[in-house]
Amino acid sequence: MDGGPVRARLRYRPLMSPASRATAASVAAALLALAGCSSSAAPELAAFDRPATTEDAVPDGVQLPAELGELRYIGEVEGSAVYAARGPADHPWCVVALTGSVEDGDWVLGASCADDAEFDRRGVWVAVGGAEVERGTAVLLPDDFSGELEDGWQVAGPNLAEPVGS
Repeated sequence: MDGGPVRARLRYRPLMSPASRATAASVAAALLALAGCSSSAAPELAAFDRPATTEDAVPDGVQLPAELGELRYIGEVEGSAVYAARGPADHPWCVVALTGSVEDGDWVLGASCADDAEFDRRGVWVAVGGAEVERGTAVLLPDDFSGELEDGWQVAGPNLAEPVGS
C-alpha cells in the first residue's frame, strides 16, 4: 500500500425485491387501519361536562376519601344518594353512595372505583349499609352503556342501575 486514501466501492443491495416491499407496505398500512378501527375510546360521563352545583356536594359533616376528586350527584337508589366521582389515574371512574341520616350522625358512605376497561364493560358497583342504616347498592354506568347488566339489576336512569325490585 502506498499510504494514500483508501477507496472502497459500496454496493447497496435491497433486502427485499420491489414487489416484496410493496406487499409489506400494503400489509403494514392495513394493520394500522385495523388497529385504528378496533381501538375503543375511553368511556365518558356527561355529568362531568357541566359545572358543579350545590346538589353535587355531599352534606356538611360527611368526609370523602382523600383520593376522590370532582363529584357529581347522579340520583337516588334504595334511599342512598349516588354520586359519580373522579378517582386516581389508574381507576378514574368512581361511584359514591351515601345512606342514612347525616343530621342524626347515622350515615354510612361507600365508594368504589374502576379503570376505563372495567367501567366501560360493567360500570362500577358500590354497596353501603350498617346496623342502624338501610342497605343501598348501585351501579354507575358510562354514557351510552352497551354492556349487559348482571342478573338482578335494572337501569334506574341515565348512568345508574339498581337491584330489580328497588
